[in-house]
Amino acid sequence: MYRFIILCGIALFLFVSCQAEPENQGKHEGKNTMDSRYYQPFANERLNSFQPVELTAKGVKAWKFAFNDIEHPGEAMFVHIMDESRGIIDCGSAFFAVDFNKKNTVASMDKSSNTFIRLGDGLKLFYFDAFRLQRSEFYKLLEVEPEETEEDEEKQQPGEMPETKSKDSYVPWLGQRSELTAFVPGEKQFICGVLHFGTPEQQNVSFILHATPYEEFDAKWERKFQALAVAPPYGKDNRFVVLMTDEIHFVDMEGRDLQTVKSPGEPVSCSIGPDGLIYAVQETDDDVVLRVFDSFGDKRWEISGVSDMIVQPPVVSDAGLVYLIGEEDMAVYRKAERLWAMAVGSDMARATAAANGHVVVVDGSRIVCLDDEGAEEWVYIDEDGDEFTSPPVIDAKGCIFVASGEKLIKIQ
Repeated sequence: MYRFIILCGIALFLFVSCQAEPENQGKHEGKNTMDSRYYQPFANERLNSFQPVELTAKGVKAWKFAFNDIEHPGEAMFVHIMDESRGIIDCGSAFFAVDFNKKNTVASMDKSSNTFIRLGDGLKLFYFDAFRLQRSEFYKLLEVEPEETEEDEEKQQPGEMPETKSKDSYVPWLGQRSELTAFVPGEKQFICGVLHFGTPEQQNVSFILHATPYEEFDAKWERKFQALAVAPPYGKDNRFVVLMTDEIHFVDMEGRDLQTVKSPGEPVSCSIGPDGLIYAVQETDDDVVLRVFDSFGDKRWEISGVSDMIVQPPVVSDAGLVYLIGEEDMAVYRKAERLWAMAVGSDMARATAAANGHVVVVDGSRIVCLDDEGAEEWVYIDEDGDEFTSPPVIDAKGCIFVASGEKLIKIQ
């Protein structure tokens, strides 16, 4: 029986078309040329949790500070590094803009809990509040919106919205009974992937990809699948990989099905490695299988007996190692062979692969660095007993950032 728990919105991708150039275009092409910023859930649009930076951290705490100044009850889901001094911490129904140098929170904002945050170029960011897309910048989050006066109302033209700290757009299909699983910002329009759960009376699950202009209500195009689909990764060949029951669909940036590959089983999780291969986990009647396909849809290899409780899409290193993190262990594979495994004690364990053969695992109050053979290079155990819940993030200098629901820590 299918048991995968879809995590908060995952997946984003670059938008390449003649009408809308994607944010960060040119920084995510090729094997090791992706943006080193952790600019969306699971590091990049391929969802492989790989950051092409050298890990220099040695397990020593540089600093830790409390960021949750509004006592928000949620756990930290993702930390996004904008530059050396600024970042965003996504805690589900709220997020926090933090200053690393001053070690404080400069702004906190509400967001829709069934969505995720995506960084743009520079200090731009995209988030969703009240199920509407908000386009903003780090410094605009700090601004206090002035109270509207009668004079302001008189100056405002009929139908014109007052200026705010962000620009918002309507997002088709996104609402209380849905989940955002893909977001591709372009210059004039955006692409969204929405998993929709139907109505209370008619609970039919469907997955919808659509492209919608920022200033309009109607989608330019829409591709609807009457089936469950996990968060689709997006490859450098400008295609979404949509894994659903018994099939994998390759969909282009105009919503067209380019190819359909038969692959029996219920969808569990999917990512695209730095090598361009597709890593799909599916649950069959008898087992749970990891299948690996090339960009033409030809199967390279598969291995059965993997965990069906994968808590993040397959983590793939630039050396071809595949890390599958379940609720009991992190198992490591290469070309249909299980190499080794690490036991985990937290159901919120998360991992990120670095460019020099290391993988960093957050497991409750522990942060562990392993080499490609599974040997521990170092272990950090938090002296305050804080339980970290966000995947580790590696900055451009090779240091590590992780967060609990209340505190952010930097490991050097």
